[in-house]
Amino acid sequence: VYIYLVHFSELESDAALLAINTLKRDLEDPNQLIRAHALRVMSSIRVKIIVQLVVLAIKKAVTDSSPYVRKTAAHAITKVHSLDPDQKDTLIDLVDHLLNDSTTMVLGSAVAAFNELCPDNYQLIHPHFRKLCHLLADTDEWGQIHILQLFLRYGRTFFGNPDSVKDKNKEKPPKKEKKKDKEFYSDDSESSSDSESYELTTDDNMDPDHALMLKSSLPLLQSRNAGVVLSVASLHFYLGPVLEQQKIGKSLVRIMRNSREIKYLVLSSIVSMATVNPVSYTHLTLPTKRI
Repeated sequence: VYIYLVHFSELESDAALLAINTLKRDLEDPNQLIRAHALRVMSSIRVKIIVQLVVLAIKKAVTDSSPYVRKTAAHAITKVHSLDPDQKDTLIDLVDHLLNDSTTMVLGSAVAAFNELCPDNYQLIHPHFRKLCHLLADTDEWGQIHILQLFLRYGRTFFGNPDSVKDKNKEKPPKKEKKKDKEFYSDDSESSSDSESYELTTDDNMDPDHALMLKSSLPLLQSRNAGVVLSVASLHFYLGPVLEQQKIGKSLVRIMRNSREIKYLVLSSIVSMATVNPVSYTHLTLPTKRI
């Protein structure tokens, strides 16, 4: 029934409206899966006359005790916005409420909703920026991509050029990486080379939040998800020190073991980055066969 409503609600709006009362009852069900499924279906019915009912259901869901229901509410926000853009102000308030959530299951979806509704409204992000940095590694992979895209826009808006930092600390020996960072998302011996310490100067010329953002994203270069690795590479290419970009190249070569389409995207990224900063990519050896 739920699948039928989602696919044919626009053609048979009267039948869809008759199911609203059933969906509203399911929103009160003690089972979190039923509550989330009812909200998902209700927000997928593209009949503008029920938008107010859907918004009320989302308002209740964002305060639900279940993280799964709150995550579903974040996804429902973007659906309502695409159906009725006039609800944008109300939906932004709901996104702000979800950004206060400390559950990683919810946070990635909340940032995705933020990117869809108000990608340049950084006043909502300022209070939560450090929390996003600390929880980045624990978020699901697609949530990580949304957060990294947010970091890229945020960093290019508020942070300065890291290469303006003086080189006085570059002669210091690198610190050994903690074992837990080496094993993060590690799947083979080659990836251990990517977990070298990221030596960043943190004097007055570099904002502490800038350094925190770079350090928190670096372990994700060892992710199995090519989209995550490409997002981290873009972040460090635009906002990281030039001399540290060799680590980006190693990770990009590693994910070229994937499909032909991913290889094309990775090679295109390497060409673009090497055109701007060729020194950091001259050491790369591309794989000659598919593994």
